Amino acid sequence: MDAVPADPGVRARMLTARHALSTTDDGNVVLTAGGESWTFTAPALPLLKRLADRSEHRLADLVSDTELTLGQAAAVISELLNGQVASVRGTQ
Repeated sequence: MDAVPADPGVRARMLTARHALSTTDDGNVVLTAGGESWTFTAPALPLLKRLADRSEHRLADLVSDTELTLGQAAAVISELLNGQVASVRGTQ
């Protein structure tokens, strides 16, 4: 399992062309991509919406205007990386 470091300069992007975001009745966010689903807490929604454009984003930009820490954002990206629906660079 790969873990993305909580480095503001790490860059991430969504790899899948088809993905969907939805919310559950209890406020969680569900990302469906690549035939898999991941459930995250509500504060991850802005980060996931940014990734949905399939552009490359710095981790620092992904957490701006969210309640997430860099560590929490890195954990979200790590889940997506391990699910092979996201890529990262700058993780030396």
